[in-house]
Amino acid sequence: MINIERAHRTSKVFDLTPLIDVVFLLMVFFILTTGYVDVEALKLAVSEDNTDGAVSTVEAPMHDLILLDSGAAFLNKKLVYHSDLDEAIDLAFHQTQQRRIRVRCEDSVKVQLLIDVLDIIKRRGGEDVNVARWKRTHQKL
Repeated sequence: MINIERAHRTSKVFDLTPLIDVVFLLMVFFILTTGYVDVEALKLAVSEDNTDGAVSTVEAPMHDLILLDSGAAFLNKKLVYHSDLDEAIDLAFHQTQQRRIRVRCEDSVKVQLLIDVLDIIKRRGGEDVNVARWKRTHQKL
C-alpha cells in the first residue's frame, strides 16, 4: 500500500473584532434613530347603570347622552346624528348652564365612538362626566 502523507491542517482563526464593531455601530444607529412612541391610555371605570332612565331629583340635574351600538345618539331623549353631536352638546350646555353629563352606552359600542364623544364633551367644557354601561330594555327610548 502506498503511504500518503497529509499535510497538517493549520487552524484558521477569525478575528471577530471588526464584526463586533459593526454590530455595535448598527445597534447605536438604530437606538438613536428610532422614534419613541408615547403611549396614551384612557383610564376609565365604567359602572352599571341602574337608573332605568329615571333622573334622580336629589342630585343636581345633568344631561343624559345615550350611545347605541348602531351609532345613533340620544341627547336628553332627542335623536342626534353623530355629525351634529358637537353643536347639540354645546347648545344643551348653553341653554341650561349645566355642564354635568352622563354618557350611557351599550356594551357593543365601538370604543373609538365613545372616545370621540368624550373628546367633544371635553372640548365643549363638560364637567363631572359619568360613563355607565346601558342595556336597552325596549325598542323605543
